[in-house]
Amino acid sequence: MEFRILGPVEVWRPGGPVPTGGFKQRSVLALLLLNLNRVVTFERMIDQVWGARAPDARNTVQRLVSRLRRVIEADDGQAPKASLETHSGGYLLRADPSTVDLYRFEGLVEQGRTAQRAGDHGLAARLLRDGLRLWRGPALVGVADGVRDVPAARLEEARLLALEDRIEADLTSGPEEPLVAELRELVADHPLRERMVGLLMVALHRFGRQAEALDAYQRTRRHLVEELGLEPGQALQRTHQEVLTGDVTPAATGRAQALLQAPAQLPADVPDFTGRAEQVRLLSEMLRGESEGSPVVVAAVGGGGGLGKTTLAIHVGHLLRDRFPDGQLHANLHGADGRDTPAAEVLGDFLRALGASGAHIPEAEDKRATLYRSMLAGRRVLVVLDNARDAAQVRPLLPGTPSCAVMVTSRARLADLEGVRLIDLDVLPAEEAVELLGKIAGPRRVAAEPEAALEVVAACGNLPLAVRVAGARLAARPGWSLATLAARLADQRRRLDELRIGDLGVRASFELSYRALRPGQAAAFRMLGIPNSSDITLSAAAAMFAMREPAAEAVLESLVDAYLIETREPGRYQMHDLMRAYARQRGNEEDTAAERSAALQRLVDHYLATARTVDRAVGLTPVGRTEGDHGPHPLSRSAPATRWLQQERANLVSTILQATGSPSIRVLPIARLMDSMGGFLGRGFFGEWEEAAGAVLEAALRDGDEPAEILARNALGILAAERRHDLPTASRHLQRAWRLCRDLGDRPGLARALNNLGAVCTMRRRYREAVDYLRESLAVRLALPEPLGVSAVLNNLGTVYVKMRAFEEADATLRDALGMTRAERDHYTEANTLNSLGNLRYEQGDLRAAVEFHERCLDICRRMSLARVEMLVRVDLAKAERARGDLGAALGHCVTALRISHDLRAPYAEARTLYELGHIRHGLEEPEFGDDAWRRALKLFEEIDAPEAADLRAAREAGLFRW
Repeated sequence: MEFRILGPVEVWRPGGPVPTGGFKQRSVLALLLLNLNRVVTFERMIDQVWGARAPDARNTVQRLVSRLRRVIEADDGQAPKASLETHSGGYLLRADPSTVDLYRFEGLVEQGRTAQRAGDHGLAARLLRDGLRLWRGPALVGVADGVRDVPAARLEEARLLALEDRIEADLTSGPEEPLVAELRELVADHPLRERMVGLLMVALHRFGRQAEALDAYQRTRRHLVEELGLEPGQALQRTHQEVLTGDVTPAATGRAQALLQAPAQLPADVPDFTGRAEQVRLLSEMLRGESEGSPVVVAAVGGGGGLGKTTLAIHVGHLLRDRFPDGQLHANLHGADGRDTPAAEVLGDFLRALGASGAHIPEAEDKRATLYRSMLAGRRVLVVLDNARDAAQVRPLLPGTPSCAVMVTSRARLADLEGVRLIDLDVLPAEEAVELLGKIAGPRRVAAEPEAALEVVAACGNLPLAVRVAGARLAARPGWSLATLAARLADQRRRLDELRIGDLGVRASFELSYRALRPGQAAAFRMLGIPNSSDITLSAAAAMFAMREPAAEAVLESLVDAYLIETREPGRYQMHDLMRAYARQRGNEEDTAAERSAALQRLVDHYLATARTVDRAVGLTPVGRTEGDHGPHPLSRSAPATRWLQQERANLVSTILQATGSPSIRVLPIARLMDSMGGFLGRGFFGEWEEAAGAVLEAALRDGDEPAEILARNALGILAAERRHDLPTASRHLQRAWRLCRDLGDRPGLARALNNLGAVCTMRRRYREAVDYLRESLAVRLALPEPLGVSAVLNNLGTVYVKMRAFEEADATLRDALGMTRAERDHYTEANTLNSLGNLRYEQGDLRAAVEFHERCLDICRRMSLARVEMLVRVDLAKAERARGDLGAALGHCVTALRISHDLRAPYAEARTLYELGHIRHGLEEPEFGDDAWRRALKLFEEIDAPEAADLRAAREAGLFRW
């Protein structure tokens, strides 16, 4: 049996193709093939194949898998066999990789590159050509977007790289004239691939066509400068220079290094770092060393908890910054607390730090690792992997080039990590422990009592964390002498009470520090272990502690002094993962469930109150505004409010997810928090918004909280419509919200649901129905004591009038909406309304005014980072600029809109952009590119069942388009 995904997804037996079933079944097969011999979870299958939870999801998946199993496991008398296995939580397709065209392609390409490196260019060309013959068109044709999008882009890039490698091998082994024609066609299809242009220049030069080679360079340079404002890269410039001098080799066109960002992810160096001179010297020598052909240097710092492994690694990393000018990567692998950070997640973060865009980061861990190694090749980057569980967790994160180096810290000896160089930490020598004590408690105090200082550090067992705690206690008690503390520590029966030392293990060290805290400090420490978030602000901690901020700050700073928590910037605190686990454990043992739930409830309430203030300051909520005045607040201005949202986004979403999982936490405040964040998350964080809204809906249904259900369904309805253009799902959510509001007498909620229903009806081209919903929403809002959100309804109503070509009504309505946005300080709706006015002027034929309105909208989008609205207005701007004859400006807007639609995973907006791009390409006399854009647009419109699909098909049948 043979599986094919490099083109339409197919299954073949010796007698020919085998039916693979319908669209969903074929999508499931493709997902399993992309993850061959690995388990695909049920949840992932639902998310990527359906894009949302399917009706009767588990039974639906089971039925599809059962049908696939009959196809895959049918006995055809051929070996090797394939099997579709059920595993806990998912399914696994087990087969020989050689039966899948993708893995055969990858194997042949790797063999070809190996031959190329060995100098056998003829063999390399043959192997690469054999691999490329496996392609039958674009990969993964005929499957769901969620399965196809990211892998297809990655596979297409792999195909083009292999094609470039094959052409380079052909050029090296003895080029033939047809190679020039092939390269000309490829450059026409991919005008921005500089390596392809370089290969064409070399081929032309080989056949004595130097002038044409130089012309190819100049055309590409003009294209780059005019389209992107960029000069050609160094590799292409070098090829140009070599053509001019006549000294050209194919190697000059080899894959140029990406212009990587230089990440600087190391945490701040500890100002009171003490001792460890020998370990610093050894690590520095290891990491500075590099010889030709040597493997990448991997140094592992091992030892028990509290010995300062992370501190040492960060200190050495900063010392070696000159050795690694291309940057430093850092990740906490959370190996010691059982919350292992998956390698795929770390690789994704590293790739983004190195400059890879989200749309081009592969999903599979091994593919991410391959791209990661490629981006590091030839670069001098230090990778610091903190808190590793074992060697298996580290291996996927190792670079493949000796110019990089890796430092790992772990509580386990990583002797089974290939090529590792181990450094084991022990406690500090006495003199270094005394020096550390002096840096914390004060050098003059320690110098004045040297013998007592030796007694103190001896009582601490020279354990760095214990010495730090002792120093912190002395610093907090300036009236104590060192002799006083030494006397208190002299009695071993009291020592655990004083410093809680008694054991060099992690738990003993933390227990020691924890027991030294006063009750208020200990209670705060335990509460800091409650949230799942990575850090916490002073104001959030104060709310959780039920304290005023000055008192809370005093407690937090005392915990910082004891080295139980960290602060890297004023007003923000972090807790090491092991310390958080310990704090949570202490809380579970010492506090009641009711006390812990009350602390989390206070945190939710704080975030809600702050989010409401920030929402008013930023002015991003699309419809409505939260009533009530919370008085003056540091975040009542736009700039600090926006910063707070950016910094706290992950913590807010994490808190929503955590709180909805606790039945003892009230759902409605969580729902209101999610709702208050909607305007900000709607800038482009659709995935997080949808996850939060889905969790709120599940909790609301569990608890029978109908007001919370209304808020969740409003959010999910908007997301279904605007993110995926899933209008039936959007209508179901919003109809349910509308009925609940009607039954509960929730007038503000009713107005909101009606407005959203009107917007969805507009998308479905049910304009009369939309007008009815919107007029009713407007009437309800105007009857409220505080009629907020009127501008959003007016904008939607004006948009419908534009669609109905009722231009007089549209103009009056949209102008009223624009005036209301200023009164409501609703920047989101102001931007949308300006865009609507631009569309109105376009329909009226006033193109200059249309562009002016669109540009005003775009200015707000840039200022407020409104990615979604920017995506939409750029398509409308492109249309207006095209009508004015400025095709260059139109193309630029379309390219940007296309990038944003990819980043936001917004298929409807992407289809609209592609449709406009088709017109622009035809205007630029590039009919092939224009037809391709229209085909892609039609495919997307059909996949999301958008009405524009029928329009495009009708235009094609009427002969308006040639494809």
